[in-house]
Amino acid sequence: METERRQCRSSSPGQAVGLYLQSVARRAGMRAIALADEQGLLVAGSGENQLLEQLAAVGAAREADAGPWRQLLAEVAGDSVFKGYPLSIGGLCFCVAALGGTDMPWCEIEDALGRILRA
Repeated sequence: METERRQCRSSSPGQAVGLYLQSVARRAGMRAIALADEQGLLVAGSGENQLLEQLAAVGAAREADAGPWRQLLAEVAGDSVFKGYPLSIGGLCFCVAALGGTDMPWCEIEDALGRILRA
């Protein structure tokens, strides 16, 4: 008999994205991970709320190369390593921004988020 690999599930796409990002952060040892829309608004994430909002804004600004994102990144990241990745899901632009932890297979994260958000 096969066991369900996911311990927490949700039929709500928003909650499901949050649960998925919590799992990614836990597996990679990340301090925080945020999914942002192209305007830098937080869609979902794992970590302290204020940090997630800042991380979302900085991640989107970095992708757009807009504003003083380098200075903001230094303030938000501190000593943590920043990782950012642009995503296209259903023709919409997003970015994932993370602090700390090990590298993750971003294409797998993009695929998983696409499956969740298109459900």
